[in-house]
Amino acid sequence: MENKEGVSGLYGMSAATIEMKRGHAICIKFKKEIESVSGYLWNIDPSSGTVFVFETNEKEYNVMYVIMSDSIYSITFLNDKEPLSTDLMDAYMNLEDEVE
Repeated sequence: MENKEGVSGLYGMSAATIEMKRGHAICIKFKKEIESVSGYLWNIDPSSGTVFVFETNEKEYNVMYVIMSDSIYSITFLNDKEPLSTDLMDAYMNLEDEVE
């Protein structure tokens, strides 16, 4: 994917920038006029551009949004929130620890 400046990357970010921004608060706006999604960047798939957004409300709930690239209008990083530890997000997503 290329942004309008011609720089290769996903959503104008290199793979190194995406890795550095994991855990930072983001807001995703959609091409169709529906509500936006806010949470913490867990990852972006380099092949498809699919964005994974982790949302948590302390002990009440944890949600992982999987957002397809063709539905995304914009991604904005929110500087008013502290980043979330990637270890914390990864621990919630570790399916090996699930109880049967």
